Amino acid sequence: MSNNSLKNISAWNCKQIQVASKNEKLNLGIDPIEFDLGEFDNKYFRRKLVCGHIGFQKFIEHKKRGKRTVQITGIAPTGSLHFGHIPIIETYLHFNSLGIESKFVIADIDAFISRSVAKVANKNHVLDKSVEAIANLLSMGVGKDQIYLQSKQQAKYYELAFDISKYLDFEYLFSTYNDLDVGRTSANLLQYSDMLHLQLKEFGGKALSVSPVGVDQLSHARTVLGIVKKTKPSFTNPSFVFVDHLRGIKANTKMSKSDINNTIFLNDTEDAALNKLKKADTNFFISYLSFFGPDNQKLPAGIGNSKTSPSKKELFKICLDDILECISKQTTKFEKKLKIAEKIVYG
Repeated sequence: MSNNSLKNISAWNCKQIQVASKNEKLNLGIDPIEFDLGEFDNKYFRRKLVCGHIGFQKFIEHKKRGKRTVQITGIAPTGSLHFGHIPIIETYLHFNSLGIESKFVIADIDAFISRSVAKVANKNHVLDKSVEAIANLLSMGVGKDQIYLQSKQQAKYYELAFDISKYLDFEYLFSTYNDLDVGRTSANLLQYSDMLHLQLKEFGGKALSVSPVGVDQLSHARTVLGIVKKTKPSFTNPSFVFVDHLRGIKANTKMSKSDINNTIFLNDTEDAALNKLKKADTNFFISYLSFFGPDNQKLPAGIGNSKTSPSKKELFKICLDDILECISKQTTKFEKKLKIAEKIVYG
């Protein structure tokens, strides 16, 4: 796979990614899931919303043999958590329920140094959003001991980030990322350390890892695999499962923390969610129900069939009821977790 295939995928400014065909996946270095998932199966796999993987079959086999397995995923707290984050978080929770050691990184340093001053003006904004993110994650079932901030790690974690820089050069990085700058380059080193540090003896030693992530993280995944190739046998290849993006309110977009009118947040008010949904088209409702519809294995009956599909008004009502119920439950839990989240961030 040529690095040019990755240059249209931005880890920072991705507006929409849909990897539809098998050939498109292969061109990006993503393998289709054509093997028995066993206990790893969940509704997102069954609905083909996990669009592919790198190395996941080997990870599953490793776990079956009783070897150490870990998972790592995370978010950059530049804004608020939204419904588009739910599939990755729920996949993370499912993997954790299988006994996999799990870590969820709050990439606070990344959030601050990889975004412009116009988007993230100061560290206080990042810390406030870190508290909010952690309270939401705790409310959804992520364990307190699983969460860490990049700014509060052990020395070996930062040493690894510096060590990794020896195996990279700007020619490679600029051929992989189309929108790199000094801050993003620095943040990337921490991201690679996030993906590999659990293999250090200080963090448990040899293991195979998996990261449930969005397709916009593919450039990071390919780069860290290249790093491992240069450092073997120090590290083993991490694996990745790539989750499709939930559509935004606007056509041909995805939900994004930075686009508040295009995104339904977990802590939106009912009025805010209602006003956004009024601007949505039928394709948004179908996208929403493909992720969160009540049947664990398929869309609600009739959707996709022009003769039997519910009307836009009916789809609006189904989605609105579901979203408002989710927001109401999440808000109640969120308030109870704020103090814990504040302690994690501020001590």
